[in-house]
Amino acid sequence: QASGVLGWFNFGSLVASVTVGALIDRFGATRILPIYFVAMSAAIMGLGFTMTGPYAVVAAAFVLAGFFAGGSNSGIMALCALFYPATMRSTGLGWSYGWGRVGAMSGPLIGGLIVAMKWEVTSFYIALGVPAAIAAFATLFLTRSAKAASVGSLEVLRSG
Repeated sequence: QASGVLGWFNFGSLVASVTVGALIDRFGATRILPIYFVAMSAAIMGLGFTMTGPYAVVAAAFVLAGFFAGGSNSGIMALCALFYPATMRSTGLGWSYGWGRVGAMSGPLIGGLIVAMKWEVTSFYIALGVPAAIAAFATLFLTRSAKAASVGSLEVLRSG
């Protein structure tokens, strides 16, 4: 069942990665990404309340969490591509992916520490949702910063 819900999480992520681009094209990254990050935070926190439910409920919750996590991840890379000027875009994206990998490596270590501390399942998932809430705030801050600027590819952000 654990591998099954991971598959459902990845299915949600796949669907989001395909659809988030269309939403960003239509409404702009700075409007879509804060919504996705807030929804991802809520979906991840909500997992803690569904883990003892029937498999179908847990799987549906993981599809939802995967959808918003995958959409946020794909969307933030699109935002990076828009944010950095062309002369340093590949460097900016490389650093963004690099720091993402640092999070991917440290996340399981922190998760293992939390499990070793015997946190309740609900508290564990609430803690997992906090970084997404911080990312939503950071994206909103980036939106305001981009609107205050008026050079280079930041003009693209303003139109979003």
